[in-house]
Amino acid sequence: MTKLLIVGAFLLGSANLLVSQCTTFSGGPYVDFNNAGGAPCLEEPVRILTIFEALASESYLIDGIEAGVTYKFDICSSPAGPAGGGLAWAPTFTILGPTGLVITFGTDGTTGVNKCTKTFTATVSGTYELGISQVGFCPGGPNTAIQNGYPRITYVQGPISSCATVTCEAGTLVNNEAISLCPGETTQVDVTGVTLPNSPTQGGQAIVFTPTATGTGANEYGLMLVGVTMPYVFDSDLNGVLSFNGFPPMFGTWIARPAVYADLLNPEITVCDTTFRSKPITFLDGVGPGCGEVFACEAGTLTGVNQALCPGDNWNLTVTGETLPSPGEFLWFFFAQDTVANDDYVYSFGDDPTFYNYLGDLNSHLIASALDPIAPGAYDVIGAVYDPSGDSLCSVSTGLFELTIYAANDPACSGCQSPSNLEVVAIGFGGTNPRVNAIWANSEGTTNCQVRGGRISNASYNAGEPEFANISNTQTITQTNGSTLSFNINLYNNPNTPFTIGARYGYDVRCGCADASGFSEWANITPAATFVVPAPPPGIFEMEHPIGISKASVASVKSYDARVIADVRKNVVTAADVKMKRPIAANTKALVAQDMTLYPNPATNELNITISSVKAQSIDVKIFDMTARSIMVTQVSAQAGKNLLSLNVSDLSNGLYFIEVGSGGARVRRPFVKE
Repeated sequence: MTKLLIVGAFLLGSANLLVSQCTTFSGGPYVDFNNAGGAPCLEEPVRILTIFEALASESYLIDGIEAGVTYKFDICSSPAGPAGGGLAWAPTFTILGPTGLVITFGTDGTTGVNKCTKTFTATVSGTYELGISQVGFCPGGPNTAIQNGYPRITYVQGPISSCATVTCEAGTLVNNEAISLCPGETTQVDVTGVTLPNSPTQGGQAIVFTPTATGTGANEYGLMLVGVTMPYVFDSDLNGVLSFNGFPPMFGTWIARPAVYADLLNPEITVCDTTFRSKPITFLDGVGPGCGEVFACEAGTLTGVNQALCPGDNWNLTVTGETLPSPGEFLWFFFAQDTVANDDYVYSFGDDPTFYNYLGDLNSHLIASALDPIAPGAYDVIGAVYDPSGDSLCSVSTGLFELTIYAANDPACSGCQSPSNLEVVAIGFGGTNPRVNAIWANSEGTTNCQVRGGRISNASYNAGEPEFANISNTQTITQTNGSTLSFNINLYNNPNTPFTIGARYGYDVRCGCADASGFSEWANITPAATFVVPAPPPGIFEMEHPIGISKASVASVKSYDARVIADVRKNVVTAADVKMKRPIAANTKALVAQDMTLYPNPATNELNITISSVKAQSIDVKIFDMTARSIMVTQVSAQAGKNLLSLNVSDLSNGLYFIEVGSGGARVRRPFVKE
């Protein structure tokens, strides 16, 4: 939108002064912190727009302005006294309508209260920009950095709508008909007319599951599934959420009732509304009436990963989604590759699924079962279900993984083992080149290490096992000692394949054996040892922490006593007018102002942050997921006054996160959504 700068002159007192109608303000626009930018109304006729006194050339975006209503914009509430003598400099106001045109400018008068106010009647409804300048200057002026009263807007008169709104509404259940589900079948819960709280905290949707007299499994008191998006489709295991959290699936009849809570961090104690109707769901066991006789035999999906083991190491044999006949057993098959000269190995570890979903010592379990240790070599591992009644394998697991067994005297099992715990601590900018801070843990008996890096295959990263896209295009850097390295990406890339902004790179490490017998094996690249090359915004130092691959659940499950639902009260929280002086540089405990804003929110690729700092300093920026796990840590340079920071969040998974910005003991935390 093109804006027009208009300059005019009028007589103030006995002197001719040039007065400006400013359409572009150097310090704004800022929004109303009390009510998300909304105009005042009958219940709250006065809105203080910021917690700081105004500066020349600042402006404020106010939405909800209604046509035909008269408002007054002022900065009269100066701690120094009323407008008759308390103002630090003479202000003038410019009111811009929704199209950017000047509605009015100047002040209501030249003396007393009238010289710090501007009254206007809205001609159209929409978002207005209220700007402040020093008389005779546009923008700025000699007193730009001098505070001059708290900006506020007041309802004066006119046909204005009410502020009263519903802030927490669970909505109406779309279908409350009772339903019965056989194993593997799903149903859905959906609602209409939902209103989620967003002040002072962001709320979310949940489903409360309460057992009837016949309901078993899950939690005997019931449970609340939080973080859901409607419509929510689910089975008796809540799409794996119950088993992931250590609960059995639901059986018998349960009651599902949608709910809304007011705080994403404390959902179980902030339920503010539930639907009037509920949905009865009967989960059948598969052999009773309604499902018929079903022969249960499903070997599920292997979730183990490729692993190399020395004698005494832990192994990881896991599978999900398996169903065994009764009687029946789950068998593990080890198919020897070319590195093993003897026959294939087959082992059975019992018919209890909880028995083989574990981490355990390889040899001790075999010895306990009177079995010989697995011979050294590489094996392809699969699982299957054995049906004794038919003396056959009735189902084979989906997927396989590779297990490498080392002999006790293998160098990989000596004191010269590969480094571990590879991780990228941060990505910054050394000059114009992205700079990586990498760490790892050296094994005992190792000395000087080498770091090898290059571009990572997207397919391997998405599969959770990062590998170099082309091993011949990697670059190796010799590290004399220690277990940390800071390097420029330009030095780290093969000159024939320069790095690409937005591409993913990674590194692995090997270390020299202290007995001078050579190097250890290269460490396996982990998701935490990869990073995306960022593009530095002009004047902004950007750092990014990679996101590791971890087992994720659809939502969190927390025990919830359904009996407290009836005692839940609706709480409508309104912000009170708050007046605070802008922190001064001498106050070392208040380094960052509390007026942080985020946009766009939800964010897709970049998240912009505006934050005030009382002085030039380094401030910390951290991003946490809903489990309070820190997934991005960086430090940026801030200037005194308003700062704009930009973070690349394109690699974050969709969902809710929290960003914390601050320095020392002064920190601000806000939620944002990645979509």
